[in-house]
Amino acid sequence: MRRILALLVVLGSSALLGLPAATVAQAEPAVKMTYRVTAQDPGSNRQVVISYRTGKGEKAVKYTWLDPFVPWTHDISMTAREAQVSIFSDQGGNYLGEILRDGNVIASNSVYLDPGWVAEQDAPYGTPTLLARAGVS
Repeated sequence: MRRILALLVVLGSSALLGLPAATVAQAEPAVKMTYRVTAQDPGSNRQVVISYRTGKGEKAVKYTWLDPFVPWTHDISMTAREAQVSIFSDQGGNYLGEILRDGNVIASNSVYLDPGWVAEQDAPYGTPTLLARAGVS
């Protein structure tokens, strides 16, 4: 009887101390990615809206000015299965979107955007255009 009581005390105290009864699953490691967007037309800087995926179902939006041929970059650690970057510019123009992993380009695309008032005829004003998309694994 004392042995059973001692065993119950040991089991109860380990549960109170928070000792795991089974193996604990590890969280999925985050992948380090870089989003890069470049205006590819000479001239003055232009205001753009860049949207990008930050995690599982999460997106962020950045309002910024892009100088010609000077890339905007954003480093991120994510656990999502897909990385994606999009752009909207009222002024239009040529843009290059890239997604990098460990410094290597894994997705790249160049697009021409019509000025906002022209693009509005095909989609609601402010609708971003997909620049690049890549699977993350």
